[in-house]
Amino acid sequence: MLKYAGTHAWAMRLADGLIASGIRPGDHVGLIVANHLEFVPLKFAIAAAGAIAVPFDYVYRQDGLAYVFAQSGCSVLITMTSFGDLDYPAMLDAIALGWANGSSEKLPSLPRGQPGCFLQGLRAPLVGAR
Repeated sequence: MLKYAGTHAWAMRLADGLIASGIRPGDHVGLIVANHLEFVPLKFAIAAAGAIAVPFDYVYRQDGLAYVFAQSGCSVLITMTSFGDLDYPAMLDAIALGWANGSSEKLPSLPRGQPGCFLQGLRAPLVGAR
């Protein structure tokens, strides 16, 4: 069982990582994360960094994901690698090629050519695009 103190400590470590990777107050951070334990500290971390969490429905297929992505104003995406038969990196590559390494024109508010940041230690691996 995860208690509040553990959730807070986890969220603060994630917030430090988000800030170190370039997240700034007011940035929109897209979340494609199922209802897993990691969702709670991620939401707290985004808030602690001063950013705005934009949760995407994790069962969207490519067309739905593309529509929401285009409307979201996200400069960063944090996503599961998969859920069931859904392959999020592959869908995002089709929508915004280069999203994971900072070269996508569809994530214009972050510096180009920065490496993706990988949030480790999570039961469901997450990839943050920069």
